[in-house]
Amino acid sequence: MNDSNESIDLGVNFADVPELTVAPAGKYKLRITKATRKENGGISIVHEVVGHPEIATVFHNLSIPSPTQEAAKRDQQIRFIRGYMNAFGVPMAGGTINVNDFAGHEAEVTLGLKERMDKDENGAYTIPTNVFDNVIKVQAK
Repeated sequence: MNDSNESIDLGVNFADVPELTVAPAGKYKLRITKATRKENGGISIVHEVVGHPEIATVFHNLSIPSPTQEAAKRDQQIRFIRGYMNAFGVPMAGGTINVNDFAGHEAEVTLGLKERMDKDENGAYTIPTNVFDNVIKVQAK
């Protein structure tokens, strides 16, 4: 049953709305739109590519080191966190960061491409999909 009182005319043909694309590898200005704390303690960050509404959202995760982690590995993770925070100008105080401070910060960064992988029968991501996402390349500092 097609009840006209329940229909909503969006004023556009769905087929006329272009799909989002990934950006070709290169330099882009990104703006952080959202940052949330993940269950595993990491931080999930969502970015938009400034001036390019046709490019899909770019996701990035910051892994937070465990207090029991080997010092060399912990320090490497801290350098990546610091590099990201410095690139985007997100405030850091001593050894503290706050996910509420991320949104709105911008940076010119290099985007690369990474192929999505599907899980194999053992649950490991090893099967190529021929679908690509953008990844942020930030130097550890």
